[in-house]
Amino acid sequence: MKRLLLGTLALALVGALAACSDSTSPEVEFAACNGSQPSDLFPPLGAGQPQASLRFINAAPQYGGVNLCIDSWEGWTNQPNSLGSRLDMKASSIPHTLVVTTIGDEVVLASTKVTFKVDTQYIAVFAQRGTDSRLIVLDTVPVPPSGQIFLRLVNTRPDVGAVDVYKTTGSTDLTGLTPVVSNLSFGAVSPYISYTPDPTSIIVTAAGDPSTVLHTSGPFTDAVGQVWTGLLMYAHGGIPWILDRS
Repeated sequence: MKRLLLGTLALALVGALAACSDSTSPEVEFAACNGSQPSDLFPPLGAGQPQASLRFINAAPQYGGVNLCIDSWEGWTNQPNSLGSRLDMKASSIPHTLVVTTIGDEVVLASTKVTFKVDTQYIAVFAQRGTDSRLIVLDTVPVPPSGQIFLRLVNTRPDVGAVDVYKTTGSTDLTGLTPVVSNLSFGAVSPYISYTPDPTSIIVTAAGDPSTVLHTSGPFTDAVGQVWTGLLMYAHGGIPWILDRS
């Protein structure tokens, strides 16, 4: 069983960069999260096995809790700064609107549209930096090359700006090393990093300044064929990881 590290690691692993979407505008036709489950996503029991799933992550430290609605149905209520539960559903050809709102008065903070595809895992990440609110949606991941592991990172930390990412074999010495991801800005998702299952440490620094280390995780060893997404989060002070594919 793989780990899901919450308190010590704050980088949440999520779906494919090519299929990533995000919205910085909260403008959406929305009344309130007081409707029923969308019937195409949640048919009656016995109508078939789940074909898709959605996990919600509140990565905005300004909000200790937010709601996530699918259309007008409140799927997550008062989600704290952490990884939320996974919701299984049917696939649908109908686009649905994801809306993040405040608790109580339900002010819209961010929104985007998603079409939930067959055999696809989705992760919706709410992030905010100043007045820049984003709902980043990523979907399932590709299969790594033979003998390899995939890892990608999402920067949702509002207090550090752009970051560089280093991969080492357990060492914290960055002398002479080149970042595997450079200048990853707020709200950005890195390409997949491919590596072999050797002991690996991930070190995040301020962009262009390897002496300013923001986070070190590992060393850890993963099994061949696994795919991880890591979310750099202010709330946890580290990186929580989600295993996308085992």
